[in-house]
Amino acid sequence: MKGRRSERGSILVTSAVAMSSLILMAGLVIDISHFYVVKSELQNAVDAAALAGASGLNGEPSGIDAAVCHAVTTLNANKYGFNNKQFINGENLPCATLESSLGSYVLFGTNIESGFVSKASALANAGAINFVSVSAPEVNVPVFFATMVIGGSKIIEAKATAGLSPSSNILCDIAPFSVIECDSSSGCSLATTTVYMSDGTTPCPSQTWFTKGCVYTVKPALSDSAGPVPGSYQLLAVSGSVNAATAGSVDTCKPKDAMCVRTRTDDISDPNSNPVWQGINTRFNEYAAGLDAQSFPPDLNITENITYNAYSSGATNRRREVLAPIIRRSQFAGRTGIVEVCARDVGRFLIRKKADETTNEITLEYIDRETVSGRGGYVPGMGATDPDLVVPVLYR
Repeated sequence: MKGRRSERGSILVTSAVAMSSLILMAGLVIDISHFYVVKSELQNAVDAAALAGASGLNGEPSGIDAAVCHAVTTLNANKYGFNNKQFINGENLPCATLESSLGSYVLFGTNIESGFVSKASALANAGAINFVSVSAPEVNVPVFFATMVIGGSKIIEAKATAGLSPSSNILCDIAPFSVIECDSSSGCSLATTTVYMSDGTTPCPSQTWFTKGCVYTVKPALSDSAGPVPGSYQLLAVSGSVNAATAGSVDTCKPKDAMCVRTRTDDISDPNSNPVWQGINTRFNEYAAGLDAQSFPPDLNITENITYNAYSSGATNRRREVLAPIIRRSQFAGRTGIVEVCARDVGRFLIRKKADETTNEITLEYIDRETVSGRGGYVPGMGATDPDLVVPVLYR
């Protein structure tokens, strides 16, 4: 009997030790899983931030400024800790505020293996910068169960590097409308009144061609035998409703050196039968006729009548930026129905304010010719590459 009592005591001790070990193992698994979740969240944040930063590079100091702004805005917008924590608390914070705290985590390099430098150094060598590296601030993750094994906390880090791809030859995600330009400078203007720069007081250097930094109120195209009036816009021949089409972009890719699109030639000025304004205005958090924020989210910056410089220096998801084919008027001359026209170029425009719901007029600031191609790339047989047509690529 005495031996059996001793055996029972041994089993009790063994069971207690085994149970404690199982609890410790379970706690260790939970804590390690938590580390992996935080690591994954931070890695997603720096990946997105590096890509956003690389999209701002343009070979000029302004591209370095834009890269830092895009990177810190994206980094802070991607929350961690089960989507509950930010590095800097607050929504839609200006770039200057974010850069003061997060700017040091954004570095620049001339090649993937070189020593990366700060913004100040990159500004002095902007033309040679090809890569953006973004690190997340160290996150101290508490240990809940396995403190005896791991300690009280563990530091989690994440880093990503992105750059611009080799030159491409196709362009994707263009706007569902084109803008009409003059065929020659002789007696032609893009507007019946003077076109001004984005400051609203300086006349645009050219009243004939779409020019960087100038603001245009483009009206729905009204065609005659010579084609649509320069300074107007025409809808592309896309499937689906007009309002849904203008709320997004055309889900197709085209050769950059032969950007030809199928377009309408009819009168699109009636806002009831062609509610262009409904689609455009989703970018300003205004929804009508079945459009919703889940399908067509608003821009992070919905302030109207701001310049592109002001817009790009704050938090934005670039929903108000559109790529529109620039078509010469003669492409439409004497043609009716659905026709194919070819663009002189593709421009990036900022939608400055909500489209007018009574006239369908859209106010656009011309940013520049398109230099980053979104989902574009190189496809053999689709024409020559364009050195300005590149995409942000995640390298490591």
